[in-house]
Amino acid sequence: MRRTPAIALLCLGAVAGPAVAAPLSCDSLLPHPKTHDEQSVRDVEHAWLVAEMGGDTKTLGCLLDDDYTNLSFDGKTYTKADILKHAAAHKGKNLPLPVVELTVLVHGRSAIAYAVQQKHDQDGKPLTVYFADSLEFRNGTWHPYFSVDSVAAPGVQVKD
Repeated sequence: MRRTPAIALLCLGAVAGPAVAAPLSCDSLLPHPKTHDEQSVRDVEHAWLVAEMGGDTKTLGCLLDDDYTNLSFDGKTYTKADILKHAAAHKGKNLPLPVVELTVLVHGRSAIAYAVQQKHDQDGKPLTVYFADSLEFRNGTWHPYFSVDSVAAPGVQVKD
């Protein structure tokens, strides 16, 4: 009777054992442009939108800077944690992606992406929202660190 050494069985078990997927690293989840130009900012903005609307908090968590802050038209300030919580509520809802035409300004390793977006208020009335995102290029990709949005107020004039 021929015996197989125990070490050979252990090696065979390691090779043929159950496959366990390694958790995805941030590096594998984020776009890594070869250059830091306007298109690379657009790619990151799109990845952000897809992650947030799809409830992909892992990608969103990797993308947004830890100090990310949003000053919103509703008068509130939102942190990265707030955005992740908001995105988590979208998981599994298959929400449509809003269409936005970004204008992008790149200055070295900094960029601003801004656009006008048509939305609706709580009563279903049309609402024009302006937003701007500030991004920094580091570790091979763009990271949003600050956003501000505001609502158009036709006929309102600021008087100082």
